[in-house]
Amino acid sequence: MGNYNITISGVGAHHSAETNPDDANVLAAEFVELLKARGHKVTVASFVQVCHEDISDPDAYLKKYAPE
Repeated sequence: MGNYNITISGVGAHHSAETNPDDANVLAAEFVELLKARGHKVTVASFVQVCHEDISDPDAYLKKYAPE
C-alpha cells in the first residue's frame, strides 16, 4: 500500500448542456466516489478540459495567428 497517481487523457463528451451520465466529468466523479467508498484517501481529484492546437506546420499557424 502506498501513494499512487491515475492520469487519463481522452476526447469525448463532457459538461454537456443537459445531464449526461456518459460525460467524462460525471464518470470521473463517480470513480472518485467509488475509490472513497472502498477506503482510499483521495487527496486531489480534478477534471481539466484543454484546448489542443496543432502547430506541426508552424508557417501556417503563424500566418493565421501572427500575421505580419
